[in-house]
Amino acid sequence: MWILRLLCIVILLTMPTIASAMPSVIVSANRNDAAIKLFVQSLDARLPNYSVSFVASNELYQTTVTPNNIYILVGENPLRWHMQLNNPPPSIVLKISQVQGQHILGEHRTHNQLLLWNDPPAKLQLKLLTLLSKRFKRVGIPYTEQSAFLIPEIEQAAEKLGLKVTTRQLSAYDNISDLRYLLQRSDILLGIDDITLYNPYSIKSILLTSYADRIPLLGPSFPYVDAGALATVYADQDNWIESIAYWLNQPVDQWPSESYASRFRVKTNSQVAHSLSLTLPSDSELAKLLLLKENTYE
Repeated sequence: MWILRLLCIVILLTMPTIASAMPSVIVSANRNDAAIKLFVQSLDARLPNYSVSFVASNELYQTTVTPNNIYILVGENPLRWHMQLNNPPPSIVLKISQVQGQHILGEHRTHNQLLLWNDPPAKLQLKLLTLLSKRFKRVGIPYTEQSAFLIPEIEQAAEKLGLKVTTRQLSAYDNISDLRYLLQRSDILLGIDDITLYNPYSIKSILLTSYADRIPLLGPSFPYVDAGALATVYADQDNWIESIAYWLNQPVDQWPSESYASRFRVKTNSQVAHSLSLTLPSDSELAKLLLLKENTYE
């Protein structure tokens, strides 16, 4: 009996040491709203070997950074905090598009930071449109000065799929003449996640102008499908959490500087499809077909 008691005492004495040795994952965002709370709870459940907590971005400057901490930086403000540190901790960045990243970071990169881009890979968006209809052969891409750096990658991906790309730089979203130039040469528009071009104030003008010519918009992101875009590839909370779990299982020094979610879903607008006389598979079936296409044709 005394051996059992001694064992219990040893366990109780070592529990604080074990807990303190557990690596910490600190999630930071502007606000601890309902969506972030759910994200933190789900991440905590997915990472039993980590202590998961939340710190608001405006409180980061008062926190003590230790080597045992890994930060999940959600959005622009936490990322800017990380950039100011002389010896920044490992971090995974979410909710930043490639255009935002280019604007904020430029060529600034740290060896222990992974940017998981919020926008889907262009090659997946292009592969999706080939699944939506065989008639989508000519792809029009409006862009701005801020998103011009993405065009070569998109053109290269489109060429591999046998798609013809026409691009046009728009100085402003209401530059109808430039948009019409694209529409006359396109079967579908591909939206780049560029807030200068696609935002709550501009999307109505773009959609009304394009659909007057029966030219649908693909992308640029999930909310715009509800607004009237035909479809998009996107990552949901489960996809992001699985991606984070995967990278946390890899040595930090083997992290790439940037990547995407490891899995994606598809969202379509059935009303828009119907108006274009398109009969589409279900969103889940499209996601399966896209995964098959991605694994077969790189």
